[in-house]
Amino acid sequence: MLRNFNITPALPQRVREVTDSSRLGHYNKAILCYDTPWWRDLGYNGFFMSYTGPIALARDTSVDETSHYALTCFVNGKFGEDWSKLYPHERRRLVIQQIGRIFKVQADSEAFRPIEVFDQIWKHEEFSKGALAPVTEIGHYTRYADVYGKPVGNIHFVGTEYSTEWKGYMEGALCSGEQGAKEVIEAFQRAPRANL
Repeated sequence: MLRNFNITPALPQRVREVTDSSRLGHYNKAILCYDTPWWRDLGYNGFFMSYTGPIALARDTSVDETSHYALTCFVNGKFGEDWSKLYPHERRRLVIQQIGRIFKVQADSEAFRPIEVFDQIWKHEEFSKGALAPVTEIGHYTRYADVYGKPVGNIHFVGTEYSTEWKGYMEGALCSGEQGAKEVIEAFQRAPRANL
């Protein structure tokens, strides 16, 4: 997002290089909601990984106490890029078909009749433009370690991309935010105080 801001005076060249050479990956999510956890009746726990696409990984995210049964599916990488360009009904059809193949069920199975399908395409989000974590070339971090996430004057950088732990996740954003807040507080404490 930083490249979308107009900062005057401009940030140092090496800081701009970090931003300009990073991009966020294709990371999407589809949640299929069902009346029953039919996969459990077949002896499955709902977790799978696949290299055939579009779904790369799925898991059971049901809330049994409220009878909300769901498979959350992650559609990432090249499959995710292609999938994100499809119409909603096409995206839905592809994930449902793959679920049917993975669990080896017949066309009349509940697998093909979710009561609701939600999907999230992070590239379409104004304030994230992708997910999960920045994609950079090998050696990027070590080449820019002297400026990566470091304050520039009164500008402090925070976000999951700058975290030293849980990079790419909400926990990483929180860790980075806490670190950034400490930096700002320390900067205020070092600043000369005006006498009123």
